[in-house]
Amino acid sequence: MPVAASLGSNDIFTWEIFGRWIAQRGLFDLYAYNTTFNHPPLPGYYSAAAIALADWLHVPFPIVFKLPIVCRDAIVAFLLFKLWRRRRDDLTGWTAAAMYAWALTPILVSSYHGNTDSVAAAAWLLSVYLATEHGADFAAGLALAAAINVKLIPILGIPAALACYRSRKSVMRFCNGLALGLLPFLPVVVVVGAAFYRNAIVYSSNFDAWGLPGIAILLARSPGVFGQVGSALAALCISLGKPLIILAVLASVAWSRWKSAIDPYALAALAPALFLALTPGFGVQYTQYLCPLLYAASIRDGTVYATLSGLFIGLVYIMFWTGTFPWRSFHSSGFPMPSPILGLIAWVALLVIIRRLWRTPATEVNVGGQIR
Repeated sequence: MPVAASLGSNDIFTWEIFGRWIAQRGLFDLYAYNTTFNHPPLPGYYSAAAIALADWLHVPFPIVFKLPIVCRDAIVAFLLFKLWRRRRDDLTGWTAAAMYAWALTPILVSSYHGNTDSVAAAAWLLSVYLATEHGADFAAGLALAAAINVKLIPILGIPAALACYRSRKSVMRFCNGLALGLLPFLPVVVVVGAAFYRNAIVYSSNFDAWGLPGIAILLARSPGVFGQVGSALAALCISLGKPLIILAVLASVAWSRWKSAIDPYALAALAPALFLALTPGFGVQYTQYLCPLLYAASIRDGTVYATLSGLFIGLVYIMFWTGTFPWRSFHSSGFPMPSPILGLIAWVALLVIIRRLWRTPATEVNVGGQIR
């Protein structure tokens, strides 16, 4: 099991620093004096609790930190079983659950990497599932709020969630649940708001060899006109990357409202897919955001994406391996060759999948009546 046989990437050791800092000096102090803490407040408290439990049990911190994250894979597999069994039959439900349980990207990000992105992705799927399958609008809003309280990226899921509703009362119930997610942020905003804005809102990941930045890096290394094009593309990615993601997500929502027939899971999956396609900054753990929602929209596309992206990030982990056991990867900017080639293949496949998601029809009115 990777959790017991490995330590993980740089991130797990960074989380240990965060946890001990919070335990000794508090969360507000961490935001104020450590610019690398770019997370919502609740994961910080989780890391401090994991530190306390690890010290009490005399167990390595990475194991205590990652085990609950791995458990959320079982929840995702169960949700996929439930929704695909309803859509098709028991065999399809079990197939979806099994394919996800053995998918390479979820395994690597959840049990090896050492960050909280998998939890946010699982809560994102849970939100769509609750609204679509059960009409539990308040609980769906609360689940999406939970995802945002783990990582800020699921904020991109709000427009798609609202677009599926046809009832004002349902929208209000969803928004009431979502609003509860603001509560953990309020003390931070009041006490260290400027630091939180600097650390979390303005934060950009590494400009690395994935997607458009990867193409820009490759071109910039070439002489002459190709180098100039690469430099220009890099500048555009850095300056316009985030606004372009937001515009693309809003455009996909507008398209769904016009067509009035896009599957809710496909529409929800478009947000993380467009984020990954257009992001100006990249971390290998980001690949997990799409996996749960994509498997809910298409078992085939979920398997293709999780395999290709998993091979890419797996090679990155191997290339950054420190040569020690338990296995540890020390990441630095710039993915060693040939991993960027696999990354480009996975990114191109992602573009094809985005095109399919835009064309995924809603084959029936869902049980929960989210399309109403």
